[in-house]
Amino acid sequence: IFFSKYYFSFIDNYNYLKLKPKNYLFKKFNENSENDTLKFENLLCNHLGGGFAKNFASARMALYIILKTLNLKEDDNICVTAFTCSAVINAIKRLNLNIKYIDIDKKNYGTSYDDLILKVDNKTRVVLAQHTFGFSCEIFKIKEFCQKQNIILIEDCALTFGSKKNNSTLGTFGDYSIFSFDQTKPFSTFIGGCVYTKNIIYFEKLIDITKDVKDI
Repeated sequence: IFFSKYYFSFIDNYNYLKLKPKNYLFKKFNENSENDTLKFENLLCNHLGGGFAKNFASARMALYIILKTLNLKEDDNICVTAFTCSAVINAIKRLNLNIKYIDIDKKNYGTSYDDLILKVDNKTRVVLAQHTFGFSCEIFKIKEFCQKQNIILIEDCALTFGSKKNNSTLGTFGDYSIFSFDQTKPFSTFIGGCVYTKNIIYFEKLIDITKDVKDI
């Protein structure tokens, strides 16, 4: 009904849509209703059990803004799962941060806790814990480790919207979490992403920095 042909791409989100739904989407995008955005953010927070959310043009921009608020130095390390999207790496490299690649856990394809604890050092400031293909990584262990090491924990929930670990929704364990809503993701608005946090201070810093950044 909606699709003119089978076509999936990170570059062009709309070629596979028929004219009527495509025009409807363009109309909604061009309206850029602040009320609709706030409503979506509030619904997301309700789904996650409270907290604060901020929409962005993409999840990579959401990650970039989080890292900007942390005032990291160029020799600081961020641990990232080696099996990840290049957009994640590009967002980090834009800030000239050092990347330590963490192996996957063969049981869940997410960030390996065992490899993580071997590679964290005294310059590690951030861990980006990735949940992959709807499965949770060992988030309880990773969270406890990060808290003991005073390391910021960001959950990458781009591929696990709605998934849970021991009845707790993924995205609610870290200091921050990022979500992607493009056409390839489990929950899609065709474009966009967001940051979620339960910490009001972190959220206020996000809002402050976005006032000075365009096209996010």
